[in-house]
Amino acid sequence: KVHILGIIDDNVNPDKFRVKIAQVEDFLKKHDISFDSETVKGNNPAETTINYAKKINADLIMIMTDQEETLTGSLLGTYAQQIVNHSKTPVFSVRPIEGTYAPLDLTGDWRIE
Repeated sequence: KVHILGIIDDNVNPDKFRVKIAQVEDFLKKHDISFDSETVKGNNPAETTINYAKKINADLIMIMTDQEETLTGSLLGTYAQQIVNHSKTPVFSVRPIEGTYAPLDLTGDWRIE
C-alpha cells in the first residue's frame, strides 16, 4: 500500500498543491495500486515526513529531490539531506525529470512535454 503525504505550509497554495496529489492518486488508481492520501500542515517537512513514516510503520520513504549544484558536483537539497540523515526508515530518492506535465488523452494518462 502506498501512503501519499502532502506537506503544506503558509507559503503554499493548497488548491495548486492538491492538483499534484491528485495526479499521483490518478496514476495509482489506473494501475490498481492501493493507497491512502493525507495532506498536513507543517513547518519542518523532513521532521513531518519522518514522524508520519513512524506513525504508519512505513517500510520505505520515497521522496522527490531537487539537487543543488556545487563546484564539485550536485548535492541533495536540505529536505532530502535531513530525511536521509535522520530517518531510521530506508529512503528512496527520485530526481524528477524537468518539463511540464500535460494530459496525454482523456483517459488520464500523463506525459512529459
